[in-house]
Formats: sequence, structure tokens, C-alpha cells
Amino acid sequence: MFTGINHYVLFVKDLAASHDWYTALGMPYVHGGDHGHFFALPGGGQLMLHPSETGRPEGSTPQLYVTVGDLDAALVTHRVAGMEAFSPNGEGEVPVTTPWGTREYCVRDPDGHIWGIVQA
Repeated sequence: MFTGINHYVLFVKDLAASHDWYTALGMPYVHGGDHGHFFALPGGGQLMLHPSETGRPEGSTPQLYVTVGDLDAALVTHRVAGMEAFSPNGEGEVPVTTPWGTREYCVRDPDGHIWGIVQA
């Protein structure tokens, strides 16, 4: 029935700021306009940033994780772009090494959506 993911929708308050943030994160831009912006996701599918007066739904904090080849380089890039990296556990130094062997950290977009950055 399902053959893959077409796109994820994240509701954002400031479409322009979110566009800039996701571009700085390193997401390849596909297309968009006043109705929203689409970015390519690793492995297929797309992420749509959809304008909303309220941003993300109250109490909802999606956590989307993407894989990178060089976590340390990604961390430097994200910090230079002004992103605050934090532990998926909520506290401690970043990146963290998980019990299952990955190294990771998280960042938040302008609306509070959490992105996990992972290196296997």
C-alpha cells in the first residue's frame, strides 16, 4: 500500500524565518511560495513548512531525526548559523553517544520543532 513518505508538514509562524533556518540547517530547497516551502528529505520525501498563526500545535513537540556523515562538521555548521545544540536527554554536553552506538544532538527550529542530528 504505502511505498514511501511523500512529505511531512510542519506549521510555522514566520515562513521566511523558517525558510532561512532550514536552509542554514542544510536542507535542499525544492520549491515553494506564500503557501509554504518544500525541502528534500534524506532518503526521499519532502518536508513542507506551512504558514500558521499559531505555529506548532500546543503540547506537540515532534522530534524528527536525520542522519549525517560527519556529526562534528554538522555541529560546527549549525552553531555558526546561531543554532543552540542540546542533548536529546535534555541536559549534558553535546554530542552524546547513545547506548546503541550513535552520536547525536538536537536543535530547535524557530517554532520549537526538535530536529535530531545523528551519526551512526
